[in-house]
Amino acid sequence: MNGSFIPNLGYGSTARTVPFREHFGQNLSFEFGYLGYHRCPAGSQICLGLASPYFQPSAFSPYWRRQTSPGDGSHGDEVQSRFTAPAYRLNHEHVTISENLRLRMAKRLELDPRLETNIQGLYALYGAWCRNVPFDNVRKLIALRSGDAGPLPGGDATDFLENFLEHGTGATCWGSSNALFELVTAFGFQARRVAGSMRDLGVPGHGSVKVTINGMDWMVDSSMLTMFPIPITNELSVYRDPRFGVEVEPTPEGSHLVWFNTPPYEDYFPCRLLIDDVTHDFYLERYEISRTRGPFNHHISIRYNRGDARTVLQGHTRHRTTDALGLVSQPLTRDELLAEMRQVIGLSDAIVKRWADCGALEAQYEPPENPPALLTVKPPSTRGA
Repeated sequence: MNGSFIPNLGYGSTARTVPFREHFGQNLSFEFGYLGYHRCPAGSQICLGLASPYFQPSAFSPYWRRQTSPGDGSHGDEVQSRFTAPAYRLNHEHVTISENLRLRMAKRLELDPRLETNIQGLYALYGAWCRNVPFDNVRKLIALRSGDAGPLPGGDATDFLENFLEHGTGATCWGSSNALFELVTAFGFQARRVAGSMRDLGVPGHGSVKVTINGMDWMVDSSMLTMFPIPITNELSVYRDPRFGVEVEPTPEGSHLVWFNTPPYEDYFPCRLLIDDVTHDFYLERYEISRTRGPFNHHISIRYNRGDARTVLQGHTRHRTTDALGLVSQPLTRDELLAEMRQVIGLSDAIVKRWADCGALEAQYEPPENPPALLTVKPPSTRGA
């Protein structure tokens, strides 16, 4: 393999694996469905290679392929074994959503309700979330513009999931991360809420989720919507992709900088993980702080994956990235904006009408109150370019 990056392997192929010792403590390489780890030539990097982020759960291989090595770089005997997780269980300690709601979500996301709590199961669950649940501030804008003094919408997991099922809405990071945390926990995964800082500003302004499987942490982020869980290790990992690229950089203080690809930015967007394992009350407090300041209180902001496109709707401009055309940014008329929300994102007529009637539609054609600053930092792979 040449360089530190994994080429596009093409849909339907499986990523090549080579042994590495340091990551798992022995010379092992694992291959499961569309996921592959690669020892990079630099010796200190692990590259995550995916054949395609648009896999379906049924595409997973039903086994882990375990390859041993005598330590000289050659493969030893190969052993195939069914990788099984503990029997399905509901972790009641952190779950407030009902079993009925979990089953309805499983049906909506086309998931096996008795999903195994292994890495294959996590890929299936998070991939289904990324294909269906948007990151958006639609309900928040309605609440702010209507003067609703109650809790901001979506902060409670049941409220979030019920409104997704009825209206197709998501929420911003605090609400959507809490709902994803509760859902993966309800399926039996060992998860915890974490807080980070988008743009690496030093203050906790972002919520995310870590899931531990066999002693290894995987980040599933309801805002980044990367289509695959992000491995969080003590080594640099790089996956360059025009739509779902991710780089994870360990930091000297023992945390991580997660860089992800999102329209309309030309390079990857940074998020520093700050606090590992926070409470729901912490999420609600940070969410409430965003009521009076933050980037999601004026213009609409929706990130969503549909078909082969990764799209961000900011104000009345649609930024869409596809393999065929790359990034295309297009201003939308009022009718086109409403059609995008209903027909592409899948929001209900009722919620779109409430959003338009509260004055949010006209506000999309006003100058932004807090225009985003230009990114001046670069991820590891382009930092020296």
